Amino acid sequence: MRSLLQKDWMLYRIFFIVILGLMLWASLSALLTFGPVSPTLFAIPFLWLAPVSMTLFEFKNDSDVLINSLPVTRRQVVLSKYVILSLFSVVSAAILAVIHILLQSVLSVEFFPPPIVALILTYAGIGAFLSIYLPLYFLAGPRFMLFASLAMFLAGFIGLSKISPHAMDVLSYLLDLWQQYTVLQWSFGLFTVTTLLLLLSWWIATRIYETKNF
Repeated sequence: MRSLLQKDWMLYRIFFIVILGLMLWASLSALLTFGPVSPTLFAIPFLWLAPVSMTLFEFKNDSDVLINSLPVTRRQVVLSKYVILSLFSVVSAAILAVIHILLQSVLSVEFFPPPIVALILTYAGIGAFLSIYLPLYFLAGPRFMLFASLAMFLAGFIGLSKISPHAMDVLSYLLDLWQQYTVLQWSFGLFTVTTLLLLLSWWIATRIYETKNF
């Protein structure tokens, strides 16, 4: 397991560093353009790039063939993907949360949402994506997921372009929905649901990969 994590870090560290740099750039741009928006939220779309980048690399190098020739179980292979992506997500979100707190102190303004809420929302956004993406990856393989990811991002871009004229209406609706429950209720609910989704996703992905023929 440890060797798999080391292998993943050595292979994908450039992707991770680039994605972290993009998150920092987007946070600064948003601060200058929109005002005091929590930098932590920008971890969500950019961390979605991490598993897609891994898929691109593995598709190019046929890494799945190499991994399955190593003396590791398929359960360990699946778990290593969840662990490396979770660790990178946690570290990235923590760095952005620290930047959030520092900027809030230096600029003496309140950022939206507060740091803890931003972390919970980020955890939910990333966890929901991984819980869907990784089982599909182990089911369909790198080749299919590469093109599926490109199609998904294209659809997302088109969707955002359609929604953007109504952004204020959407934001107002979300704020109204948010105010119906306390921060503690939202935090506990999102954290619990996301954690259960990830555990279920890992179980499904493991079952898929253990029964897959190569």
